[in-house]
Amino acid sequence: MYILTIIFLVGLIMSVQQSFLQYTSVDATESMKDSEYYILRKVADVTNQTLQGSSDCTELQENINYLSNYINSQPLRGGNIIYVEPDVVCANWNNAYPNPAPLNLSIIITGSDMDTRGTFPFYRN
Repeated sequence: MYILTIIFLVGLIMSVQQSFLQYTSVDATESMKDSEYYILRKVADVTNQTLQGSSDCTELQENINYLSNYINSQPLRGGNIIYVEPDVVCANWNNAYPNPAPLNLSIIITGSDMDTRGTFPFYRN
């Protein structure tokens, strides 16, 4: 009985310790979530996943239009605004760098503390 009680108490202490560890971890990205670089990187990652996941140019056009509408409707922190405009060129579908890209994405992030604009090419290969 004594051994079972010790095992139960050790298990209880370990479970309480694990629940406290979740609240003591530090999220280093929280301070970066308002920066232009973080926003650009996230948009680029999602755009690249959309391009890689599309089987043909028609599917890419549908997916990227849906994605751009979603991104354009999302408010950013601090009153900042994000606007993306995709340009899909189906004739360039199989191109690799340095040829023209099948997808060019114009990104504009404006607000009280940031003004970032750029056009970024995305390739399938």
